[in-house]
Amino acid sequence: DELEASIRRSQQQNEMLLQQVLREALEEKKAEPVLQTVSATRKSNISERTILAAYLIRRFNSAGFGRVMLMKLLFLVEYICQIDFESKYVVNVAGPYDDLILEIESKLRRYGIYDARKNKIDNHVRYHEMMGVATVDELFEEKFSGEKEQIESIISTFKKAKWEQCEIVATLYAVWNNRIIKGQLINDLALKQDFLNWDPHKQKYTDRLDSALDWMRVNNIIPAGWGSVIEK
Repeated sequence: DELEASIRRSQQQNEMLLQQVLREALEEKKAEPVLQTVSATRKSNISERTILAAYLIRRFNSAGFGRVMLMKLLFLVEYICQIDFESKYVVNVAGPYDDLILEIESKLRRYGIYDARKNKIDNHVRYHEMMGVATVDELFEEKFSGEKEQIESIISTFKKAKWEQCEIVATLYAVWNNRIIKGQLINDLALKQDFLNWDPHKQKYTDRLDSALDWMRVNNIIPAGWGSVIEK
């Protein structure tokens, strides 16, 4: 009994130490605090984006979840919540893509939160839990308290979505947002044509675009012209 009690105490101490180490490792000090307002864009950093990614993985991780869906969710959260991660999204076959995902996955592995592994059968990258996953919720609460309600609303909206739906919605959101920024005509025909022009592989989704646009309007996934134009 004494040995078991000692082991439990040791495990609790290890978990507390791990949480503190991860918190310090992911903490990037800023010169001065950024005051947030409802309309202001909050600048953030790669460590906070890593925490957000870890939280999204934890909430969505299942057989069909992987890098593609995570990338689209990160894009949508950043643009809808207007959090400036200094990202540089570009046109990719599966929608908006940013090379920062590779640095995020490196950090997740380095700090023992998630390990990104490529499936040899379908080449999809998926995420496997590591010991540090227990710290994710607490770190998210600390870093995204101001945006938590809005992020949770996005998570709830996409909770039952498959990765293909996320790809369609993220790409439609991107072309719609591009037109707002450029001051171009916006109607369903133009948005669908921009979607199909994004990449030749988008043709397979032609019959799903009308329902996707309706779904976006019903769920208020409508861009505001925030952020940068996403181009090839």
